[in-house]
This record gives sequence, structure tokens and C-alpha cells, in this order.
Amino acid sequence: MPNGFMSVNTTLQAGRFLADLYQQFANWGVDFVKQDCLLRNQRPILYSVSPGIGATRMMAKIISGVVNMYSITGDDWEDWEDVVARFDVARDFAAANMIGANSSWPDLDMLPLGWLSDAGSNEGPHRTINLTLEELRTLMTLGCMANSNNKEFQYIKSEGLRSWVATGRQGEIYVAFFNLSSEKTTITIRNSDLVKALPGTKLISGASCKGTEVWSRQDLGIIDHSKSIVVESHGTSLVVIHCNYVSAE
Repeated sequence: MPNGFMSVNTTLQAGRFLADLYQQFANWGVDFVKQDCLLRNQRPILYSVSPGIGATRMMAKIISGVVNMYSITGDDWEDWEDVVARFDVARDFAAANMIGANSSWPDLDMLPLGWLSDAGSNEGPHRTINLTLEELRTLMTLGCMANSNNKEFQYIKSEGLRSWVATGRQGEIYVAFFNLSSEKTTITIRNSDLVKALPGTKLISGASCKGTEVWSRQDLGIIDHSKSIVVESHGTSLVVIHCNYVSAE
């Protein structure tokens, strides 16, 4: 199984064994459990833990040096409200500088895509996902933006609207707009706001920028001062922008 992974189904015998094992540790009054078997292998293995909704930023700072990733949400299936709830969680962990800290990553578990079984079922898959295409794009875009060198874009302030900004390896700027409301809306991005949002670069105020919408591949042309984009209900628009700027170094 060169490209596979193994997990424990906690509803089967293996899950009960692990539950009983750790319950035994608790009954013995054990305060600390160390797992070092991964270190004895001849090749690196990524190590993920699943505290889920119990994850806190303090916990993340403690474990980030010993795990590669840790879930910070529960097993979200196809409830739009679960998707919406991810935004505040992602914002808080990004604000705490936990994205990539110690080469460890908070995980917005999970991505329910494509052909699925019902939650809690060990049979199937037997149906398509219930989220709409716009909602799936929102889910995927937040997952990408929240696990890059980014932060929430504070200059889009309106009920039901969220935005994230990140810089790429070649100096490009990624701005993601999210419309969490039930109505189609127009969102405007201003070059001056990008200057404020990216203090690590010397983005030239009033610079001429070129933009492309990633999902539709639409060429947005030259963005001299601002650009308005229509975003569908529960939808997203991911824009990659190339501007004239120099590094702050």
C-alpha cells in the first residue's frame, strides 16, 4: 500500500481495543502516555492527532512540536452551518500564528466531497454530496487559504461577508472573498487596502495590478484602484493578483 493510509474505525473491534487500553491507563492513574514507535521507522511518517472541537490554541502550542497536524473541528459532513463555523476557528488559529508553526498544521477536518456514505454508516458510498457547487467551492477555498501563509482580510466588513489574503512564492497576492449570506452580493477590493493588509511587503500605493479569478479563470484585467466582483450566495471568488511592489527586506 505505497500510497495509502491506515486509520482505526472506532466502531469496530480495533476502536474498542484502543478505547479499553486508554481507559485502563486512566484507571491506573496514568498522567502521561508517550508514543515513539514512529521514530523507529526507516522513513518519515506524518503524525496526525484528532482533538477535534476540543482543540484550543494553547493546546496547539504545546503539541505543535511533536505532531505534523491536528484537527481543530469535528467531523463536518454536509451541514452549511458547519462550513460557516470553520471561518471563526480558522481565523483564531491564524491570528495565534499556529499555521505552520514548528512545521505543524491545524486541520479543518474534514472535506466531504464527491460520492458519499451517510454519517455513521460503514456501507456505501451510495449518494452524492448535499452541498451545492458554490458551497463546495467555499469549503475548498477556505481550506486552501487557511493553510497557507495568510490571515483574514480585515478590510471587507459587512454582515455575512468574509475574506482572506495571502502572498505566493513569486510575489503574487491571493484574495478570497466569501459570501456566507443567502443573497448574491457585490464585493469590492481596493489596492489601498492591500497595502494596509500586507505590511511585510512594500506594495506601491496606487500601483497598477492585474487580476484573474481562479475558479472561473476570468481575466479581470488591470486593477488601477479597485475592482468589484459579484459573489453568489454561499459562494466564493478567489482572485490572484500581480502588482508592482518590492520586498520590505
